[in-house]
Formats: sequence, structure tokens, C-alpha cells
Amino acid sequence: APDPFARTDSGIEGDVFVTLNVQDNTSIRHWMMDIIDKTGDILRTYSGEGDPSGDITWKIAAEGEAEQVPAGGEEGITLKLTVFDEGSNATVYEKNVPIDILLVMKNGRKYISVPNIIFGAYKYTLDSAGTKFLNRNNESLDRVARIYKKYSGYGLILEGHALDIYLGTPRQDREEKILVPLTQHRAETVKAALVKRGMDESRITVEFYGGLHPVASVTDRTVWWKNRRVEFVMTDPE
Repeated sequence: APDPFARTDSGIEGDVFVTLNVQDNTSIRHWMMDIIDKTGDILRTYSGEGDPSGDITWKIAAEGEAEQVPAGGEEGITLKLTVFDEGSNATVYEKNVPIDILLVMKNGRKYISVPNIIFGAYKYTLDSAGTKFLNRNNESLDRVARIYKKYSGYGLILEGHALDIYLGTPRQDREEKILVPLTQHRAETVKAALVKRGMDESRITVEFYGGLHPVASVTDRTVWWKNRRVEFVMTDPE
């Protein structure tokens, strides 16, 4: 369908509704529909026996389903339908569905599905994690700036976070005295970068949490970098 999204109460497009209408000269034995992101990963699969004609709803913003939401972007997602008839002949149909914003519901908040801004250890400049992350950081900032040019009435919360390897130990309190101001600096850095890209400063709120909310294990050094981050939260118009 040309407009496959339903609007939520806040005006942001939400669930994907897909209507299937399949015709075959012989009886349809089995069907399968994959929802594929722009990297080729399968996000969700629906399947069944017999004629698949009817409606399918993909609830892309369900609480706790963050890992199943694609990164978004102008490329959107691909719907791939494969139908097998009684003679075991397969027919494949693919359709691209453009998406300009996806939100991930976590703890009652709407996180914009773009890569987080990543920083080096105990640092708060955009280039502090190296060239690879600098390029990715700039891509995320450009993406968020474009989103807010279109959704001009919405607000943005920037959540600053850090890695606390002493989380849950007696040293945690002392470490947080360093990490809380560090995460404030990180969020302020991102705010300045968005304002430089033309975003209205009055629409941006900065929050900072030290190392209290890790997204990756603090016992695994290979994923420590994921915790040194700023995340984007969209808020409804006042």
C-alpha cells in the first residue's frame, strides 16, 4: 500500500499494516513473508498454510521489542512474500516500504532508532572514539537533524551515559562523582552539534546519568564502548 502506516495518538506513524492479495491458478499450499531491513537482516517472519490473503499487523513500537526494530533511514524496509503452490512452485514478490523515522519504546520513552553517539573513555568530544565512530556519530547527527526539520513540533531529550566498571561495588559512589559531569558534557556536546546543524536549542533537553544505565555488560571489555554514549529520545508536542 502507498501509505502502510497508522498514526499513533501523538501523530507519529506507528504500526505497519500489510494487506495480502494472492491469486494462483492452483491451490496455495504454504506462504512466508519476511520483513527485511536495509542491511539484509530479517526482522520478523510471518507464515501460514493456504491462501495468505488478508491483513497482517507488525507492531514495530511494542514495549520491549527494541532488538526487532530496524535502523530506519530513507531506504526503509523490504517486504518479501514467498508463495508455494501444490506443485511446489515458488513465487517471490518484494516491495520496498520507505520509512523516515522509527521509534523504539523503552521504559515508556520513544527512542529514535539511529546509532548512538559514542565517545572515548572519560572523554566527551565527537572524535574521541576514533575516526570510525566520528563518521558514524556525524551520520547520526545529520539524520536526527533531518528528522527534526520534518517533525518541527516535537522535542528531544539527549541522554548522556558512561561506563562504570565499578557498578555494584563500594567504589561506585566515588566513580559516579566523575561520571555524572562527564555524561553531562557528552550530552551538551551532542546538543551543540545539533544546534550547529540548525536545530532549535529550545527544543532540546539534556539529561545525564553517569554509569547507572549500561546497555552492555561491564564485565566484558570488548563491549565497554557501547556504554559511553548519548541516546536520542523524542517527546510529544506540548
